[in-house]
Amino acid sequence: MKVINSIVGIVIILVGCLFLNITVVNEEFKTITYKVFGFITLCVGFFYLKKVAKFGKQ
Repeated sequence: MKVINSIVGIVIILVGCLFLNITVVNEEFKTITYKVFGFITLCVGFFYLKKVAKFGKQ
């Protein structure tokens, strides 16, 4: 079960990184929105790995 939770956490982090790398040309608001959503998703992924998957300190 720990392996499955770790994989889910890593996928969440990868989605966050994907949103952080999106840049929309000539649309500053959309670009900032994607960056903020990516940062929040990245934080959720790290929290998931730390608390749910117990990937940090044991």
